[in-house]
Amino acid sequence: MLKKLIWVILIGAFVLGLIIPITVNICASRKLDKELRVIVTDEGLARFRGSSKSDLPDSQNAVVVYRHAFKILDANRSKFAFVHEHRNKTWTVEEKAQIKAILAQYADIFPLLHEASLYQECDFNLDYGNGARILVPHLAQLRDCVTLLLVKALLDAEEGRQDQAVERIFDAFAAARSIQNDGLLTSDLYRVSFDKYILNTLQRLLANGNVSQHDYIRLINLLKQERETRIIDFHNMRSMLRFIFEGSFLKGKDVFWYLLDTDCGPSGPEKAIILYFSGWSYRPFIRLDYAYCLKTMDAVIQNTKNSYWPLKKQEKLLVNLNEEIPFTSFYCKRLISNLQYPLLQEASIDSQLGAVEVSMALYMYKVENGQYPSTLTDLTPKFVSKLPLDPFTGNSFDYHREGEGFAIAYRRFNKAKNKKEVIRLEFKQLSTAKNPSTNFTRPFYKKKGMAVKGEQ
Repeated sequence: MLKKLIWVILIGAFVLGLIIPITVNICASRKLDKELRVIVTDEGLARFRGSSKSDLPDSQNAVVVYRHAFKILDANRSKFAFVHEHRNKTWTVEEKAQIKAILAQYADIFPLLHEASLYQECDFNLDYGNGARILVPHLAQLRDCVTLLLVKALLDAEEGRQDQAVERIFDAFAAARSIQNDGLLTSDLYRVSFDKYILNTLQRLLANGNVSQHDYIRLINLLKQERETRIIDFHNMRSMLRFIFEGSFLKGKDVFWYLLDTDCGPSGPEKAIILYFSGWSYRPFIRLDYAYCLKTMDAVIQNTKNSYWPLKKQEKLLVNLNEEIPFTSFYCKRLISNLQYPLLQEASIDSQLGAVEVSMALYMYKVENGQYPSTLTDLTPKFVSKLPLDPFTGNSFDYHREGEGFAIAYRRFNKAKNKKEVIRLEFKQLSTAKNPSTNFTRPFYKKKGMAVKGEQ
């Protein structure tokens, strides 16, 4: 009798396991079909579905030149580690001599990187067929090229070639912008890290002085362009999300592996067993999860359309969205947790770009008026059309005159400490070079559907 009861319970549980998901799937599908037809509209998806071959001819694509630079980089890898290790340090006489000797081996790479910066188009022709597992080796290679440029800039500055040092900064920013057409969150985050490294080096150059007045004007315009361009492109994230769902998850592919990798639910062998046997019953909920993911991305994109988007508003939005999402939406829960870091990185680089831009505008003010202004509002509209705001506070940057110089503070997110911190920049006295550099304008790499803050 007991054995028969057990079999009845098992068969009943099996039947219910079939009926419940099928019923949920039918009900959810009817409700979601109209809604999905409205929110799935996304022109950017064509990039991931289409061919990886760009229609941009090689003669107009900076990638051709960058690949020549990558070959030189790879051919001299043996001693690059020393340069990378000492890139942020104050060099001893022996270290400086060794770095100088290593950079001499890379002498041919710097003209190539400069040549690449003069192109107006750059597209690395990525193969998006692997979805989230796409290969992006060019990111590490570009990172190393940026390292070489910035170390060379510091070396040029120490040896009195300040104009050449500034040109290396422009080349480094061009290398960072070269990946803006990748359409990947990974590339966007790499670009943020490039910008951070470039700005740290630029701050060292400014603090050591002898930048020409003309170069200050060029740098202010460059930083304004960089700050007003959306780096973390949430449209691209939405397109990749659609590609993964429609290409894999909604067809029942890769569902188990993603669930095994999620932070939700049990862990270890228990997690693997439970998710493997319950994965088939979870599939009916994937469409519902998909709709929540798209709604979440649309809300974030809508909230970042303004020219200034305070971080606190974004964080509150994510908290509210997270409370509305059902616990069965594993993917959307994870998506929201992964959106927080890009937002913090975008805000951090915006904050640093704004602080350095204001610092150079302060110098320009002093050149014309003989002293620094009492408040930052005195800089507008002549030196900056509009004062940058600190994304972490929504206010102007903290500024104080100190003797012959000034101090300005900005905020950023420290990933290692998992908290926000205040960074204080001190400039004792910025000086000008006697001979300004030649009048030289550079193109700003065009982006497919370039997302500009205030227009995204």
